[in-house]
Amino acid sequence: MGLLGFLFLFLTISYASADGMRSCITDENCEEGECCISMAFLRGFCHTLGDEGDHCITEPAKTKYGNKNIFGCPCKDNFKCIPDVITEEDGKTIMKNFSCKKLD
Repeated sequence: MGLLGFLFLFLTISYASADGMRSCITDENCEEGECCISMAFLRGFCHTLGDEGDHCITEPAKTKYGNKNIFGCPCKDNFKCIPDVITEEDGKTIMKNFSCKKLD
């Protein structure tokens, strides 16, 4: 792991500890309205589900250890995780900057 990777990991863990977030392995370890954001080789931390404008993931990553929320949480009920940017590159659709939007 390079210096930047280590620094990112250290700051993420420090932020989670300072914010009073609980450690977790799966979503079941978190309270209602939260998900477990997994960290590589470490326990994850509980974080609230996405609200209007929050960064989000569309679905958990499928791993041999079960479903894992790697870069964020899904949205709360009545919200949908939608990309802010959609482009075409080499015939492929690229979606970036996902955030929670209220369903009408």
